[in-house]
Parts: sequence; structure tokens; C-alpha cells
Amino acid sequence: MEVVKRHSLAPEEVEKKKQSFSKLVDQGVEVVPESLRPYMKKAGPLLNLLYSLYFIINPFIWAAKEIFDKVMMILPLEVIEMIIGFFLCFLGGNFILIMAAYKAFMLCGWETTKRNFEDLKEEYAKAKTIVDELLQKDNDGDGVRDLDQLNQAQIMMGRLSTFASACKDPAKITRALAGIFSALLGVVAALSSNTAQVIVLGSSMGQTLYHLLKPFVEPPLKKRIPEDNHHWIATILSSVTMMIATSVAMIIQQIISIAQTSIHGAQQLTANFFIFCGAKGWFSVDPNSQ
Repeated sequence: MEVVKRHSLAPEEVEKKKQSFSKLVDQGVEVVPESLRPYMKKAGPLLNLLYSLYFIINPFIWAAKEIFDKVMMILPLEVIEMIIGFFLCFLGGNFILIMAAYKAFMLCGWETTKRNFEDLKEEYAKAKTIVDELLQKDNDGDGVRDLDQLNQAQIMMGRLSTFASACKDPAKITRALAGIFSALLGVVAALSSNTAQVIVLGSSMGQTLYHLLKPFVEPPLKKRIPEDNHHWIATILSSVTMMIATSVAMIIQQIISIAQTSIHGAQQLTANFFIFCGAKGWFSVDPNSQ
């Protein structure tokens, strides 16, 4: 696609960057402690592979962002919300974990996280400007940039040192990273709690089912299984009932999630439909009626 080509680097430039990164990894082996060098050498090919994959994936990421931005500019936000609500009405049950993660992220502070990313972007832009200026300097006046007289490890350490000096408000960066981390923790907690609910419900149902079936199932099994293996009957019966109960608990959880997601999707679809119609002037909408 043309949009992908626009965000792709020339093959010569990509190869140059790969060679530069490979040299940096090789030089990094020499500066790490002796005990870490064997691990660094083994990690070298993997790091080079990941760096190569970065140049393959990166154009598609930027192309997707460009397409998304164009769609956001063409379609009103209410229409996008209506489309999402429509899919939630009929397909929400297939994406339970995604929906749980999405809702947790929104509840744990999407607006705060967005501001945190903007703060990080602002600090990065300031530091990058200073770094780019320093990299062009020729302090000894020999006609060659100081950058070109350093190895890759020294260049990397110089960049990090300059970035650290350029960021005048470390607390701002710390707050931003903490905010992003808190939002991610909320997502993890939401997903873990959903799984924990299924396990707890399945365990409770399994114990009840085991005690209900034991008087009817255990005597016939004792007649058909050798006496030396009777001690396995309770364990096997307990395991089977636990598996059955957990499966039923997962189905129950899915039904509850489908119902909840469908209701949320329908509400989102209708609310944004009326907002969109009101914005077009097709009929008046009371903003306090939502």
C-alpha cells in the first residue's frame, strides 16, 4: 500500500541502522560485568532479530494510525460510538476479555493516561531538540562532528546523559509513568477478578455436585473397580465434578457478560444516535434526558 511505503525507510538506510545497532550490541558486551557477558552474547542475535522486526512492523503501525486519524476526521465521534455499540449488541459476548480490559482502562483514568502520554511526548520533544543540536557540534574544530569520532556505546551513553540533563522536571515524567502504570494495573486486576470469579463459582458448584452424586455414583464404581484402587474413586469423582462445574461456571459467566455487553452496546448506540440527530438538527434533544 502507498500509505505503508510512505512510512518505510529506504533499504540502504535500514541496513545502515541494523549494522549500527549490531555494533552497539557487540560493544555492549565489552562494557557489561564479566558475569553478564555470556548472557549478553547469547541475547545478541535475538536483539538483532527484534530490531529487524521493528523495521517491518513500524510502517504498518504508522499507516494504521494515519488511516485511523483520517477516519476520525471524516466520521463524527457519535457515528463511531454508534458502530461500536452496534457490534457490542451482537458480538460483545465473543470479546468478553477485551471489553473487560477496555472498561477497566476507561474507569481507571483514560483522560489521566492521555494527559500523561502528552506530558511524556512534550518532555521527549524538548530533550530531542537539545540532543539533535549537540550531535551537530564540533567542539575541537577539526571539521569532523564529535559524534563521528565516538563508538556506538559512547553515542548511546551520551544521548542518555543529554536526555537526562534536558528533562528539567523529572517528577512530571515520574507522575506520567505512574499514571500509565496504574491504568494498566486496573486492566490486569479486572481480568484477574473475572477469572477468579469463575474459579470460585466453579469450585463451589463442584463441591455441591460432588456431595450430590457421591451416594449414587460411588457404590456402583466400588463394585466394578478392584478393591486395591477404591481410594482413587473419591479423587476421580471430585476432579470430574470440579471440571464439569467449572465449565458450567464459564458458560454462566459468558451469558452474564453477553447480556451486560448487549445492554451497554444498545444504550451506547441509541444515545449517540439521538446526539447525532440532534447535532444535524433533525429533531431537538434534551441533553439532560440521557
